[in-house]
Amino acid sequence: MILQSLDLDALQGAVLWSTNRRLSDFLLETLNGSLPRFHTRGEDVPPFVAKAGALVSKNGYTCGKEYSLLVLSHLLLGLGWWADPRANRCGQSDKHLASPRMSNLTC
Repeated sequence: MILQSLDLDALQGAVLWSTNRRLSDFLLETLNGSLPRFHTRGEDVPPFVAKAGALVSKNGYTCGKEYSLLVLSHLLLGLGWWADPRANRCGQSDKHLASPRMSNLTC
């Protein structure tokens, strides 16, 4: 019997679509009253989750808690926050972290 080959890209896309839908539903339910504080509306959450999910999956996080946490981080900090040079404060605070009292802290 010859088995049909699987289109792994289509399967991955379906899994991401399902994950994004469930994550959107969770965020809408959990943050329903707080969405105006993030300057967004409920109908904007699913497309935003899809865009953030695409960015996250391009960086190798395609499932699990890491995926959800990074998508949520994009919602809270802005789309593409990890590529924003203003968001990287570690380089600016190196002289403060070099203090003996701060030696056990890392960025």
